[in-house]
Amino acid sequence: MSKVTMRRPDARAMAQLLAEQTQTAAGLILRLAWRQGLTREEIQRLTWNDVDFSAHQLRLPDRTIPLEMETEACLRRQAERPDPPTPFVVVSDRRRQQMPPESISRLARKTLDRAGLGGISLMDLRHDFIIRHLESHDWPYVARISGIAVPTLYAVFSDYLPEGRQKESRPRQEVDGFLMWKLLQAEGSSPVGLALWMGWKLGMQVREMTALTWDQVDLDRGLVRLPDRDLALGVTLRRLLRAAAGR
Repeated sequence: MSKVTMRRPDARAMAQLLAEQTQTAAGLILRLAWRQGLTREEIQRLTWNDVDFSAHQLRLPDRTIPLEMETEACLRRQAERPDPPTPFVVVSDRRRQQMPPESISRLARKTLDRAGLGGISLMDLRHDFIIRHLESHDWPYVARISGIAVPTLYAVFSDYLPEGRQKESRPRQEVDGFLMWKLLQAEGSSPVGLALWMGWKLGMQVREMTALTWDQVDLDRGLVRLPDRDLALGVTLRRLLRAAAGR
């Protein structure tokens, strides 16, 4: 498959935007995606029981993420608001109710657009979180805080790292099937989602994924044609690849 270019936000513009959004739902959403690496669905489902202020961590079902200092301060301000309490961390500014996923995306997009960061999505912010941490941490650590297996991290993100680190590789890790399915649903047809499907369902190796071109993908017949074998895509992966090809 040809390389997919990830849209990375300007770090200074993001920092300025967050400095202006200290007590809003939009500011909290953007922090959880960009500084903590949460998906939209994880942001929507996050409850105060998942926030461990004493240990400075977010405790999700599949991973634990250290709380970035400024994000923790923002969460503390939200927790101390005098409004009626709610179990959910991200709620609408007016009604103080849990926000549906579509509203979270819409609010984030409008806020980013007004700040001159048009075209950046919540998934882009999560991916930028992963790249930034890969620049300063090892693969297993980033796998633990992102919920993405090391081979998939390597396949999708190694091109965004310095040349010396691109050559690093790690053995395949066993992944819980239920947690993998949840991650697949969250990532969809993103580069991470496609790599997960190809590695988990098709058994493709990292070198095969990174070398794959669209000429080898037969969407009409539902096949990936590798030099030594053909692989059946299946209904879901064919649909996701169609979406990616359309972009």
